Amino acid sequence: MTSRGPDTALCAIRKYYKRVAPIYDATRLFFLFERKLIIDLLNLPPGDSVLEIGSGSNLPYIYRALGPSGDITGLDFSPEMLAIARRRICRQGLRNVQLIQADAGDYNLERRFQAALFSYSLSMMPRQDQALDVTHSRLDTGGKVGVWISGTSTGGECSQTC
Repeated sequence: MTSRGPDTALCAIRKYYKRVAPIYDATRLFFLFERKLIIDLLNLPPGDSVLEIGSGSNLPYIYRALGPSGDITGLDFSPEMLAIARRRICRQGLRNVQLIQADAGDYNLERRFQAALFSYSLSMMPRQDQALDVTHSRLDTGGKVGVWISGTSTGGECSQTC
């Protein structure tokens, strides 16, 4: 863990995303290939249920992979990023998508998923091990987790390996 405590780091992350939310997608166009690639690597069958942690930009790609019979739950800490995701859902006519505001290291969902995805989000979290543990607990037996990590991190450290 960095010298900052988790609460201080969460506050810094919230401020960061509040500032960058309006321009986030426009500044991330270069990363679209990786976003599509991680979804391809998960090999999501149509009809699956997917949990996306750090939600928004990937929704159309996940939706295309799952088709209209699948469903997506997007979880994000930032209300500003969730507002952008909601607009994207409406604009693109995506169905079977639920968005939840929560800390990835401390959330409780009643349902289970066949797959979970952290795309450029895990490295931003101060409680990475907790986020992976909680997410793993929400997967069906044989469920898959896809993690794509950027070269920079404002979060904590992660010691888990797969």
